[in-house]
Amino acid sequence: MLQAQIDIIDEAGHPEESVTIVGSGRVSLGRRETGGYLHVDEAAPDIAVISHDGRRLLIEVKVANALQRDNDFLAAGSLDLSLARDATVAFIEQFGRYVSVKQNVVHGELLSGSAIIQTRPSSLISRAQALAARGAAEVTQQLQRLRDQGKIDEHGNVLVPWPDDMQPGSTTDL
Repeated sequence: MLQAQIDIIDEAGHPEESVTIVGSGRVSLGRRETGGYLHVDEAAPDIAVISHDGRRLLIEVKVANALQRDNDFLAAGSLDLSLARDATVAFIEQFGRYVSVKQNVVHGELLSGSAIIQTRPSSLISRAQALAARGAAEVTQQLQRLRDQGKIDEHGNVLVPWPDDMQPGSTTDL
């Protein structure tokens, strides 16, 4: 039986949210007002749906160009992942996140049913990750502002004017 591991990866490369499907199940992928991106509820699938029937693993794209894989946008329809050996990673431009879908073959007599297991990091970890991402964005903006003002070069080196005695036309200029 196949097991599907679906992870939403943030801009720092850390898993932000995870869902494991054992057996059959469907997971809707999209941002919700209640928070999170991965949902078992399919009342309003928005970007894509991860589908698994116990033998095949599919990504069903509901909206064309919602997912980007290998620098190409995916058209609406199904993407069969059953032959993929490694994790399939696609970029969700609307969220600025990556979705990683990996499949494993699970053996065992206890796995006769189906289950969907959703995990999220604790609120403290989520808050720390969000603050780190926001801090990194603010530092990037500050560095760009200093670059635009000519105070640092493209490598981050501080640019300072020459001292008066080293200016052209100075009597002490060598």
